[in-house]
Amino acid sequence: MIFRFELIRHGNTDASYDHTYCGHTDLPLNDVGIEEIKENVSLGIYNTADVYFTSGLKRADMTLGIIAGDVEYEVMEGFKECNFGIFEGHTHEELLENKFYNEWITDETGTYIPPDGESTAMFNERVDKAVIELFEKIASLDVESAMMVSHGGVIARVFTEYVDSSLNMYEAMPQRGDGYSMTVDYSDGKAVVKEYKKVTK
Repeated sequence: MIFRFELIRHGNTDASYDHTYCGHTDLPLNDVGIEEIKENVSLGIYNTADVYFTSGLKRADMTLGIIAGDVEYEVMEGFKECNFGIFEGHTHEELLENKFYNEWITDETGTYIPPDGESTAMFNERVDKAVIELFEKIASLDVESAMMVSHGGVIARVFTEYVDSSLNMYEAMPQRGDGYSMTVDYSDGKAVVKEYKKVTK
């Protein structure tokens, strides 16, 4: 089955400007974020979809509400951002004296688990599983298009897995409010992105 998949990053929050770790912390969009998404809508950068999904965090739900209005949507918690555990709500500078933080940022294996959080490997496994679950759901609904509003790390993982593995996470991560529109060919638990374009101003 072939369908169009819109994968959109939520708009700005206060954490965007404070540069604090905000994974599972449930912040709403701030006023700037709201206005930026409204501007994107006025510019017509987003497509409509047959079905809609979010990660369930406020910033994703609010972004979808501005993009698509009062539409029904399904929450898929596997699309939440990485859980940074005790690092949530703190900046890099604030954490430099924290031994757990230093172990985490110097870990090259992706297996270090921050206290109360998840490792990169755990996050990747969660997202990979969630993507297949979502694609299976879209296929079962027999629709031509779907939109998921999610988070930077999640989108980067999907893009590097299905589109361009040569990019690192930061190269693949869209700006807040931006994303990717992908043509997905899905069958029997396997997905291939046939083509894509950036969703941006």
